[in-house]
Amino acid sequence: MTSDIKTYSGYRGVIGILTSTHQTKEQVLRCMESCQGYPIWVHDNTNDTAHAERISKAVEGKCHYFSTSFSNGTPGYGKNMLMKHFGMDTNLRFFDYCFQIDSDDVWGTSMPELFKKQYTADFLMSSGDKIEWNGEVITAGKFDLTKKIIDHLGEDFKKVDLGTKELLDMQDMLSKFYKHPEDKFGTLNKVIGFHKGSYHKLKFVDDIRMGEDLIFMVDAIMANKRKELNLQYIHDDNLYTYKINDKGMYMYNMTRPKSKWLAIFRSHLPKKVPNNIHKHKVEWI
Repeated sequence: MTSDIKTYSGYRGVIGILTSTHQTKEQVLRCMESCQGYPIWVHDNTNDTAHAERISKAVEGKCHYFSTSFSNGTPGYGKNMLMKHFGMDTNLRFFDYCFQIDSDDVWGTSMPELFKKQYTADFLMSSGDKIEWNGEVITAGKFDLTKKIIDHLGEDFKKVDLGTKELLDMQDMLSKFYKHPEDKFGTLNKVIGFHKGSYHKLKFVDDIRMGEDLIFMVDAIMANKRKELNLQYIHDDNLYTYKINDKGMYMYNMTRPKSKWLAIFRSHLPKKVPNNIHKHKVEWI
């Protein structure tokens, strides 16, 4: 499904909205509204043909293009399919750069700034965001969010069955990969955009149901250190709002045993952190 390309004359970037069976058409339309009139492409990674048909009808005439792919049940696989389609689908040949967003999240007020610059990096990494849970903006970070979700789940929450030291060691290692222009702790550098010619240079892990963004960040930094790809970093607290989906993967994993997930997650991490890992510039958007 394609709309008049003249509508998007002059834009080399497009917003890629990734949706799946866990997201509703209302969430997709809310996400599209936050795009503020900039070019949109919607990709549904699902094995549910009825879901794909509902989304296709809902976005018809409202976006440049709609596409689908089959899912293996993990968010990383869906993100890989989004990148692959952008690199290979001729219906998207007019665009060089894709700014990606999950359909249950929304863009913030500074999103138009993305279209005012020309990004050349293989992957554009963004730190800074807002997290919204049940209509409340979480300001104390993901630790506060996790506590609220645990309280909400009550007896349905399944504790992590690993030692505290092992978890703290892993957290300490991951924290070394974070980067913030004011050196604040705990800011995830999430991939927010990628170049058309770079989709094959790095992939999300597709064997875990949570934490794929963290591993992609680590893999991207390690590949950048090896000079295998180029990264750009931006920071803005008003660019992206995570709206925690009560039917999404985050909640799914909070109600299930996590020992297997943690073992797989750790297997994807490097054995040690390289020196001088933060010799890169972070621009305020």
